[in-house]
Amino acid sequence: MNRSESMKNRPYFFSERQGLAVLAVAGFLFVAPPPGRTGVSQERGSALQTGRELFQSACANCHGSDGKGASQSLVGFNLRIRDFTDCQAAAREPDSDWMAVTLQGGPARGFSELMPAFAGLLSVEEVGLVVNYLRTFCSDTEWPRGELNLPRALVSEKAFPEDEAVLTTAVDTGGMGLITNKIVYEQRLGRRNQFEISVPFG
Repeated sequence: MNRSESMKNRPYFFSERQGLAVLAVAGFLFVAPPPGRTGVSQERGSALQTGRELFQSACANCHGSDGKGASQSLVGFNLRIRDFTDCQAAAREPDSDWMAVTLQGGPARGFSELMPAFAGLLSVEEVGLVVNYLRTFCSDTEWPRGELNLPRALVSEKAFPEDEAVLTTAVDTGGMGLITNKIVYEQRLGRRNQFEISVPFG
C-alpha cells in the first residue's frame, strides 16, 4: 500500500491551528454577544439563566452534554478532553482555576491553547454558574474539593491527597553545616488516601 492509499484509510484530524480556529468560530457563533451586550444570557433575552443552560450552549460542543468530553472525530482535533465525571481529575481543582481557564483560556493554568478564552463572551457571574454546574458531574460528594488543598506548612505536610513530587532542603546552622534534602513522591489512592515514597540524600 502506498502512502496516498494509506492516508485515505485514516480518520482525518484537523491540525491544532485548524482546531483552534474551529473552536473560536464555534464559540463566537454560540456565545458571542451583539454590540452593546455583555453575555450569553443578555444575547438571548435572559433565556439562559442557569449553569446548565450556559454549559449546554457554550461548552457542550467540546466537553459533551454529559461532561465526559466529545469524541475526537466530532471536535476535529487529536486532544483528550477532560472528563468532568472523573471525580479524581475534576474534584482536586479549586473553583478559581476553573474560572481562570474559562475566562482566560487553557494557557492560564498550563492547559492547551485549544481551550479558548470566554472573557467578553461570558460574564464572571455566568462563568460562576457554569463552574457550579460543572461540579455536579462528579456525583460522589466524598471527594474533597481543591479549595482544601492549602499551602504546605513549615513544619508539617498538608493533609490533602495529591499526585506530586516535593523536594525539601534543610540546613544545619548550629552544627557542621550539613545540607540534607528529601524527595517525596505522592500518589493519590481514591477519595482520601495516598501513598508516598521518600528518598533522603545529603
